[in-house]
Amino acid sequence: MSDEKKKGISRRGFLKSAAVGAGAVALAGLGTGESSAALPPKKWDKETDIVVIGAGGAGMMAAIQAKSAGAKVLVCEKAPTVRRSSTNISGGGFSAAGTKAQKAQGITNDAPEKFYADMMKYGEFMSNSTLLKLLTDNAGQVLDWLSDNGMSFMVEPYGGQSINRFHRTKSFTGKEYVDTAWKVFESKKIPIEFGASAQRLFYDPAKQRVVGVELMKDKKKVAVRARRAVIIACGGFTGDAKTFDKLIPAYAGAGVLIGGAGNSGDGIK
Repeated sequence: MSDEKKKGISRRGFLKSAAVGAGAVALAGLGTGESSAALPPKKWDKETDIVVIGAGGAGMMAAIQAKSAGAKVLVCEKAPTVRRSSTNISGGGFSAAGTKAQKAQGITNDAPEKFYADMMKYGEFMSNSTLLKLLTDNAGQVLDWLSDNGMSFMVEPYGGQSINRFHRTKSFTGKEYVDTAWKVFESKKIPIEFGASAQRLFYDPAKQRVVGVELMKDKKKVAVRARRAVIIACGGFTGDAKTFDKLIPAYAGAGVLIGGAGNSGDGIK
């Protein structure tokens, strides 16, 4: 048995759990023409098991799941607070199947398989089936985690859904998600660096994986070694017009920005 398994967490299992907890969606082949990878430095300023870039809903959930699984975690967030995330200003709802909230409202006939079928049909069968199945199979677990930690939801109909499975917060915002996640985050005493922006990743060719990240904090570069993984939870770009126009040229100039101010596609770049 490996040392990782003895500690109750395998690298493969952790990465799957982290992706589910974060609700991560991978974007590839966007042709930004930019590269932020570099060879590892000779000396590291800090070391930890997991580095999470971004402290919105995705980043906080990833950090919480990693810490709960026994890993040492460091979160870096370029804003001075978690309150500037797109999660915080969102409409406060997401779809999930087979949840406690549904059952409490008498909806007992839903399941991830039905959710998957609805979403595949609604996307005209063009969705990435692997990512979609990851989402539909696990969204209910995320929703129930939130319920178990004090959140309550209204379950409503939503476009493309054959069953009421859209869970909406009572405030119609994402503030409750941030409040709930932050309360658990603080209780686990997870270290977080505010005002720290990720500049580039460190890639080890011999190990064929990312081994750390360079942060910019107080105008100083900080090299952080990640012994097990770097989780990028800052890939959104709907808060920056220039990045949006570059990545979605079909809608360039539309001027519709719906993300937080720091939502500028740093993870993708």
